Amino acid sequence: KTMFGKTSAQVEAIVSSEAEPIPAGPGNPLTLSRTTLVLSPSEITALKFSVYAIGEDIVKANVVTGMQSPAAEAYCRSTYGRGYHLYIPRSESNLKRALSIAGTEANSYLKILGIYPKVKGAVCQYTPLRNDNPACAWNSSDGAPFWVTDRTDISEPNGDNDLGYSMIYGWNSDETVNWYNDLTSGNNPGGQSATKFFCQKDYIKTTLWVDNGCIASTTTTNTMPLRLISQIPKLVPPDKTEFAQVVIKGHNSPVDTVCQICTDYGDCADVRVIVK
Repeated sequence: KTMFGKTSAQVEAIVSSEAEPIPAGPGNPLTLSRTTLVLSPSEITALKFSVYAIGEDIVKANVVTGMQSPAAEAYCRSTYGRGYHLYIPRSESNLKRALSIAGTEANSYLKILGIYPKVKGAVCQYTPLRNDNPACAWNSSDGAPFWVTDRTDISEPNGDNDLGYSMIYGWNSDETVNWYNDLTSGNNPGGQSATKFFCQKDYIKTTLWVDNGCIASTTTTNTMPLRLISQIPKLVPPDKTEFAQVVIKGHNSPVDTVCQICTDYGDCADVRVIVK
């Protein structure tokens, strides 16, 4: 197997020779093994990096016109920044915290959640609604853990759902789920809407990209001197540090350039690219 003219063994050797970065932490959530790359347009190199997930943040979103979950997900990202998504309860204690924040408006702020069918028509009837239940074909938007209930007496979701659309949820005053339903209707094709919901950031992925192109130092023309050609994202829980690497190929840069390398969480670092 080859990658841009390199065998797997050659790519592994390139990655292995790269120095380890300083561990990321609360005051420095993204660290790189290098901040200067000297590359020809076709050369392959690697960066190792470390990311830190800065705890959990839950914010209340209020909109005038009700939003279904795809629009709510987009609103969270555009309003609060990268890494924010529709709220996903991660555990019983995490859900209780969110319900406590919502207070008497739990049935408004937790009406829709970032939990979706794995396939159109997926069911999870009379069985716990949680990610580690093989009988439940539902998943969180980011693939990280979710937990709603261990109850086995709820007859939903029964399959009348669409991909990418949340169920609607109802809550008891004792901070437990009362009911949920994946029902769609002609008035709400795809799913139900909400004018209030939670936006959350917590888990992140060790995914990097070159942000907004790269700004050339001697011209106003934006070029892309780097291509991120290989990375395997890992999930990073809140308040944790993770190490990863990315394989990079030089690409069509006529001048020395400064790039911004960013994570899914919105943390960025400048990398100077010097063209051989």
